[in-house]
Amino acid sequence: MLSEYLKNQAFQQSLEFFQNRLTLLDFIIIGLGCFILLYQSWKRFTTFSNSFYNKAQQDPLFITREQLKIRYISTLIEMLPMMGIMGTVWGLMGALYVISSQDMPTVKDIATHIAPALSTTLFGLFFAVVNLFMFNFLQTYYLELIAWCQANDPKLSVLKEKEDTDEEA
Repeated sequence: MLSEYLKNQAFQQSLEFFQNRLTLLDFIIIGLGCFILLYQSWKRFTTFSNSFYNKAQQDPLFITREQLKIRYISTLIEMLPMMGIMGTVWGLMGALYVISSQDMPTVKDIATHIAPALSTTLFGLFFAVVNLFMFNFLQTYYLELIAWCQANDPKLSVLKEKEDTDEEA
C-alpha cells in the first residue's frame, strides 16, 4: 500500500515541488538535526557504565563536563523548531512581497514562496521531535550512570554535594 502511494503521480509531483524549493535553512536544519541524532546515538551506545565510572574516578570534572554536554544537546534541540519558524517567517515575507509587488499574482507565484516556508517548519518540528525522543533516553541513561557512580564512590558524592551548594549560593 505504501509503495503504491509512493508511486502515485500526485505524490511524485509534490515531492518534486518541494525538492526544487528547499532553502539553505532547510539544509541547515536537516544537517543539524541529523548530526544531533547521530551524536546522541553514538554517545548512548558507546558509553558503558564501567568506562564511565573509571573516567569519573580519574577525572573529578568528568561528570560535570558530561552534564554540560547534555545541556548543550538540549539547547541545540530547542533551536530546531525556532529555526523552522524563522524559515516560515522568511517564506511568508517573500509571499507577501509577491502579493504586494504584482497587480494580479497567481496562486503559483504565492505558493512558490509558501512551500519553502512550510517545508522549513516541517523539518524543524520533525527533527526536534525525533531528537527530543532520543535525548530523553540519553539523559535518563546518563542520570542513572551518574547516580550509580556517586553511590559507588564517596568522593564523587562529595563532588555532587559541593556543586549543589555552589548553585544555591
